[in-house]
Amino acid sequence: MYPFQQLYNQDNATKTRETFKSICRETYEDIASYWDQFMKTYKNESQFVFLWNVNLAHNRIDGLYHADEPYYRLLESHEKRLENAFVFILGDHGLRHGKVRKTKKGELEDFNPFLMVSVPDQYRDSPIMNVLRKNSRNLISHYDTYASLIHLSKMIKGDTLKEEFENPSQEPFKAGHGSSYFRVNMNQPRHCSDLRIPYEYCLCDKSLEKPIAANSTTAKLLADSIVASMQAKIDELKMTHLCSPRTVKYASTVAAKLVSEDKRKIYKVQITTNPGGGVFSGFVEIRDGTALPISNRFSRENTYGKQGDCVVNIEELPYCYCKNS
Repeated sequence: MYPFQQLYNQDNATKTRETFKSICRETYEDIASYWDQFMKTYKNESQFVFLWNVNLAHNRIDGLYHADEPYYRLLESHEKRLENAFVFILGDHGLRHGKVRKTKKGELEDFNPFLMVSVPDQYRDSPIMNVLRKNSRNLISHYDTYASLIHLSKMIKGDTLKEEFENPSQEPFKAGHGSSYFRVNMNQPRHCSDLRIPYEYCLCDKSLEKPIAANSTTAKLLADSIVASMQAKIDELKMTHLCSPRTVKYASTVAAKLVSEDKRKIYKVQITTNPGGGVFSGFVEIRDGTALPISNRFSRENTYGKQGDCVVNIEELPYCYCKNS
């Protein structure tokens, strides 16, 4: 479906987008139609399909539900083929904006991408199901999903799938930074730091003390370190000439120290910036009087529309407020 997505997202494809809007047709419908045709056309061949539809629910918590019936009919029409298929349904993050995101559960959901795996019908009563159920209670990241896909491809290519699913190996299968959840044992220990899960995305409990005063010296030091870190990223990517420097609205800063058994002074910090009213959050440590950001990236917690459209690097788009905005 990538060719259609490429066309739809091009700046000069206004007519295409307006056409779909005028007939009340959403992108997921065309993606589903394309997949349906693909399944029918190559029905006698093995297939690998990768679909990533962000428009359906990216900005709305209830966005998925109106597609339930169309997707149900589509899956039902290919039921026989899917009985012999592995199906992975996953997301890359939860809702990043809005009232729900501001709650504790909304924050956890943002950092805890959905993952569901369906195995072929013939293996649903085999020992591999107990392995998957056991591993589902582990800390899992998409590094492990990547390793699992590599593992699957090797088993299928080597014609060992049935053998390995009937008699799962104890030996971890490693690929990249992850390990396959189709093996009894995965990489140990299952801690964020060992699994290369960034500190800000770690789901381990982070209890907080009472927030410090927004106008305190410490709060200002923490806030300034975040802005400096974001600016350094912009400078590093040579986007300084495109993006306006951000300043902190100190009165809006929320900073609270993590409850910790050691003596480290780690704070969870949320700042509001000008221009554009960008709200960002992350973790910063104060060490020897210096504020040192722990977060690799600072999450943008409010919508930003076209504020960063002047930059090419999509990773830095939330940081940038274009000078021509």
